Amino acid sequence: MAYEEWDPGLETGDDVVDAQHRNLYAIVNELDDALREERAREAVALMLVRVLLHAKSHFHDEEALMERVGYPGLERHRGLHRDFEQQAEQISDEYLAGESISPECLAAFLHDWLVEHIGTEDRQIVAYLAQECDE
Repeated sequence: MAYEEWDPGLETGDDVVDAQHRNLYAIVNELDDALREERAREAVALMLVRVLLHAKSHFHDEEALMERVGYPGLERHRGLHRDFEQQAEQISDEYLAGESISPECLAAFLHDWLVEHIGTEDRQIVAYLAQECDE
């Protein structure tokens, strides 16, 4: 899995949300390192918990930003966040239970979500914020 690098073009202008996005990139890359290095399942489990806790905190702050600016896609976006939480928790539970989920699948899920969600969905928030500033 290739490392994901932060794209400054994704910045929203909200310092908290932008820092959280950068941190999500860093955490997912750290988890990828742990999986590549085949660290103990317990170490990976702690990193998974860290990813999930950070994501939930971030979602709360990002949704608050969208509420403040009147983002029209808030409810749809909120639904995407809840879907991620459910999928990530299910995959994490399977991994922790030693079930069929492989470390590679886990890393792929997180990377794919990171690239797709921040790169596509959150970019729409950036475009909306830029449009609002221009008016």
